[in-house]
Amino acid sequence: MVFERPTKIIPTYGRHQGVKLIGTLDYETGDVFCVQEEHYTAIEFLNFLEKVMMHYPNERIVMVLNNARIHHAKLIRPFLEFTLLQTFFIPTFRCTVVHFINFFVDCK
Repeated sequence: MVFERPTKIIPTYGRHQGVKLIGTLDYETGDVFCVQEEHYTAIEFLNFLEKVMMHYPNERIVMVLNNARIHHAKLIRPFLEFTLLQTFFIPTFRCTVVHFINFFVDCK
């Protein structure tokens, strides 16, 4: 079933702009947690991680990330070292499906 929602119109005045969505999916419950930002920088990503930790308190969180620059920012590293949040970075190339599946089997 497809739900049609009105599209949010953003006046850009000749510039290519949009909004950024950052979200998580709880694959056990199907719960989606999503945040809308105007920019996607390390500061917004850090704020998002803090909101995720508040949304899922006292739960084990495994987050699969691509290798975007903001995911490896110096601002993010201390937060990741001192939380229960476990991150897994998708290899940039030569990723075999077997390694990816084994990661999720180990997480359970």
